[in-house]
Amino acid sequence: MEKKQSSVLLFDKQKYTWLIAGLVVTAIGFLLMIGGASDDPEVFDDAIFSFRRLTLAPILVLAGYAMQVYAILKKTTNTPEDSSAQARSTKQKQTSPAGKPQPGKPGQAKQPHRKKQKPGKHKN
Repeated sequence: MEKKQSSVLLFDKQKYTWLIAGLVVTAIGFLLMIGGASDDPEVFDDAIFSFRRLTLAPILVLAGYAMQVYAILKKTTNTPEDSSAQARSTKQKQTSPAGKPQPGKPGQAKQPHRKKQKPGKHKN
């Protein structure tokens, strides 16, 4: 029987949490920017120059964008469950019954060729 290959999602739970939190912070920033309109078009209202609209809201929008970028660039910890089992099975296939690596198999480094010395002759 063949095993099904498990798919690895691009985002894990933690990345989705960061992404959604960034979206919420960005939305709150935009909501804080709205308003400040005057009921009478002939009367000027200074409410559009409040701290909330000019400072706090843009900071929240930029913070929300930064959180979303962090969520996208963060390294994923999501790996398939059987990746270690697959690695072990391929390693066992590439070794001989004695446990020595077989030369010429993929993934195995070739051993350098050494000349055999004749008995009685030693290099000093």
